[in-house]
Order: sequence, then C-alpha cells, then structure tokens
Amino acid sequence: MKKIAILITCFNRVDITLLCLDNLFKSKIPLNFDIEVYLVDDNSPDKTGEIVSREYKQVNIIKGSGELYWNGGMRLAWDTAFKKNDYDFYLWLNDDTLINKDAIINLIDDYYNLVNKNIEAIISGSLCDPKTKQITYVGRYKNKILYPNGVPQRCDMIPGNFVLIPKIVYKKIGNLSSKFTHGFGDTDYGLRVIKGGFSCYISSIYIGVCSANNKILWHNSKLSFKQRKRILFSTTGGNIYEYLQYIKRHRGWGQMYLSTCKTIVRLFLPKIFERKRNYL
Repeated sequence: MKKIAILITCFNRVDITLLCLDNLFKSKIPLNFDIEVYLVDDNSPDKTGEIVSREYKQVNIIKGSGELYWNGGMRLAWDTAFKKNDYDFYLWLNDDTLINKDAIINLIDDYYNLVNKNIEAIISGSLCDPKTKQITYVGRYKNKILYPNGVPQRCDMIPGNFVLIPKIVYKKIGNLSSKFTHGFGDTDYGLRVIKGGFSCYISSIYIGVCSANNKILWHNSKLSFKQRKRILFSTTGGNIYEYLQYIKRHRGWGQMYLSTCKTIVRLFLPKIFERKRNYL
C-alpha cells in the first residue's frame, strides 16, 4: 500500500476550507493507495481548525502561530507529515482549489507514465475558472503558458495549488524554502527541483477549478504612491525583499541589481512601465 500525505494550510475562511475537504474526500483514490491529510490552521479567528476537526476527524490539525502565511503553513504541514510517517508522495493542495473526482488518479497516472520513460518529476495540476472554464493556474515553460493537451508537458515554473511530489524528490530537495513567507515559495521550489536533476511537468488534463486571485499589483499606476509603497513591502503583495532574494537565487546578482533599479523607477514613475505583469 502506497501512502500520500496531502498538505493544506488555511486562514480564516472556514466555508472555503470545508468545501475543499468535501471535494477531496469525495475524490477517487488510486488502487493500493491511501491518503492522510495534514491541515495547518494558522490561528484563524473563525476557528477553522476546530470546525474541521469536528467535521473530519481523520484530518490531522496543526495549529499555527498566526504569522505563517502560505509558505510557512505548508512548510509546517510538510515537516509534520514527514516526522509522522514515511510517505511515498506528498501532495500540496490549496484550500480554494476544488479538485475533480479523478484528480489524484490523473496525477498518479501522469507520474508513472513519466517514470516509465525514465523521467522523475513533480506534477503540477492544471486548473481553470469554475464559471468561464478559462485557464487560471498552470505551469509555464520559458514564460509561456502551457495548456493541457492529453499528455504531461515539461515546464520550468509551477503554481503551488495542487502539486504531486514523490519521496525521491523530497529526499534530495527538501521542504519549501524558509526564505519566503507567502509568495515565490512554489515557483522557487520548482526551480530547485530542476536544479537538483529532476523535472517539472503539468498534468495531462485539467484536474480541478480555482478562481484567479486578482490581486492589486504595486506598480498599478492608478494607485497613489503611498498605496503602491505599502503593497510593495507587504507580505502578501509580492514583498520586494523576498522578490529580489528570488531573483538573486535563480538569475544571479546582475539581474537582482537590474530588478532593484527597475523597481525604484517603476515605483516613482509607474505610467512609463504600465503593462500587465503577473510575477509580482
């Protein structure tokens, strides 16, 4: 019997979290596989963890400090799962993601199809909008969006909504980086996986739905300087310090200095650089 640890972190949106878990426990599990769920409740005022524990007694509830955010919460869930059992796979799941009934089977099938070709990889599930069915979260390759086409496709940038990670990868790459608090941790992990000699792929088909997080970007020229500065240094707005750390780690010092200069200019003269971006 192979074991999958499903890792989730949440904060103060109990209805969304419950809906995610309801979908998860209604989904089909591959033959000879078993799942165990680890949920970090980051000190939610709405008592998410307590409510979940009453509804789903099989879920391992982990209490957070209230300052973990996505990356910290997922790190804690992963550490807890690893210490408790020897899992064959780890599966990230965002609590605003609703997976299809065959989603886990699809990812496992994609994984073993790649193994049969001597490719060891992590698989990022492709997601679309629940209403429009337009793509929302999917991997990219050389900054180009990849669309599911029936077979797994190699990518170099992954979203962290629903990602299957085999034990062999975790043993070498380890946990999400403690350098990041909320954003950048998922894409950083994918790049670390590639640098470690493994691969990243997107799922062969759409495996669920998740609405796009249309966050306000700090370089939006319609915002005041004060508003843009506040977002630039916020934890959930693409914190500039962590962004530059990410750039230095994966593109080098030169690109980090260039990004710093560009950021300063865009902060003071946003209209000159006004264009759609989604990496910050």
